[in-house]
Amino acid sequence: MTIKELHDNLYDQNKPVNPTLFMDIYEANLDLISQVDLTNLDDYASAMRMTCDYAIFLENSGYFLKGILYLEDAIEMMEKYPPYQKDQLFDIDYYELVVFHKALAFYNLQNYKDAKLIFKRLIKAFPDNATYQSWMLRIKVKKYENWMWIGLGVMLATLILRAFLKDNYPLFDQLAYWILILAFISTAICGIGKRIEMNKLKRMNAL
Repeated sequence: MTIKELHDNLYDQNKPVNPTLFMDIYEANLDLISQVDLTNLDDYASAMRMTCDYAIFLENSGYFLKGILYLEDAIEMMEKYPPYQKDQLFDIDYYELVVFHKALAFYNLQNYKDAKLIFKRLIKAFPDNATYQSWMLRIKVKKYENWMWIGLGVMLATLILRAFLKDNYPLFDQLAYWILILAFISTAICGIGKRIEMNKLKRMNAL
């Protein structure tokens, strides 16, 4: 089978076939796809498109780690494709799409740091895009939630230690008091921050 024949099997009027069938056929022909290079731009473009769609289907299907690997492959292929100018890649819809799905995969893996970096890049390229801005707010909400759980964990651990140590270590009782106050204040601040970001998100979604 040639790259063109494979491409024709995976698309109907330039639209991908059923995602499950698409992924099965793509995976069965990994060797053929991996051998494509820039000596044949038509085959390279076909393999690039198939890899983009395969990577997106993986992310949509919940295969986030594997999806990231193929999203990175798809991005690299697009960045190497001679007709695409590197400083104009975001003018290409498919490039924007695979970058967005990579950010979603990181978010779903709770890797908010890397997701935030990608969404910042998308917002820089598309400053008026409300979807990317709303995802940044979701990341902020998740970070506040994480800090709240840490604060609650510190308070619980301090209370448990205090119950066991206060008779033998009187000084710890005073220290525990200040730890509880600081943890409570930090948790409360994070709770307020979370509420503020959630209100921003609600207002944005209502627009």
